[in-house]
Amino acid sequence: MNDNTVSSPEIFKRKYDTFFNSKVKQALRNQDIRRLTKMAQGVMIGYGEIWISNITGNDSDVYKITSINYRAF
Repeated sequence: MNDNTVSSPEIFKRKYDTFFNSKVKQALRNQDIRRLTKMAQGVMIGYGEIWISNITGNDSDVYKITSINYRAF
């Protein structure tokens, strides 16, 4: 596990403002739901700022945020 791995709700809450910085929030705000990009990694928001994936690996509707690229942009 590295410093950027979220292993508990408490860590997520503590680092929320770091993960959801202004660029990530802008990507989320500007995303047109009709124009989402789906790839093997999941559904991409913006230019990869947020990735949402089906965590069960089957056709059930269990999706979660699997990656927030808050530093890459």
